[in-house]
Amino acid sequence: MSKKIFLALTPVFILSFPAAAFATTALKNWDLSIAAGPSWHQADNTTTSINSSSNIVNTNDDTVSSVDNGMTYRVGVGYHAFASQLSKRDFFNDLLVQLNYYHDTTTIKGEVWQYGYANNDSFNAPLTSKRLMLDVKPTLFSIRNTSIYTVLGAGMAWNQISYSETALNTEGGQPLNLNTASNRNFVYDLGLGMNMHITQHTYITFEYLYTTLGGNSPSTTGSSSSSVASAPNFVAHSQSALAGLSWKF
Repeated sequence: MSKKIFLALTPVFILSFPAAAFATTALKNWDLSIAAGPSWHQADNTTTSINSSSNIVNTNDDTVSSVDNGMTYRVGVGYHAFASQLSKRDFFNDLLVQLNYYHDTTTIKGEVWQYGYANNDSFNAPLTSKRLMLDVKPTLFSIRNTSIYTVLGAGMAWNQISYSETALNTEGGQPLNLNTASNRNFVYDLGLGMNMHITQHTYITFEYLYTTLGGNSPSTTGSSSSSVASAPNFVAHSQSALAGLSWKF
């Protein structure tokens, strides 16, 4: 390397070391993670009211028969609070506070009982849930490179749901199809997890998570002449088993 080139690069080298040191200090105890796994959804039975005319209201009962399984995906950023103080403890030796984004889909299926007694139609209600959660994960105890922790969280869910009916026989009449509507709900999650360190900075996680999804209703209007006075409201929740990978700075 010539003397001129060396003199030109010297300020860059000098400035790069403080910058790297500052970045390392600023990111210390921060955590990035991704996770995915199967989820099982449940929903309560609901009732929908259908306006057949301006003066007459007919009531149909929707009975949920099944809810499809799906996949839940999570990405998050977190911070290990009070890391230096808690690391000296045998129990409750870590406190991870995470901001997580969750995404999952499912379909609620069932039967339509017209006027409460005639089962001539079935229904499908596809549901997509997007959630932004603040999760707190205190570690209960650690054994070598493995730690057990709980999950306590709350946040907002933006759930989209639509609704369509299919006639089961010639007496099914005009099937009802309702457009997609967005539902914003305050939700919470509870869970239990385990992490295993692979290296000083990387570790894998396994979590069981129970999440409420709140009440979810499609639009009161739909294709063609479909419309209702009040749409069915599906109160849903999910259970997930997530495996993930995390990086701690």
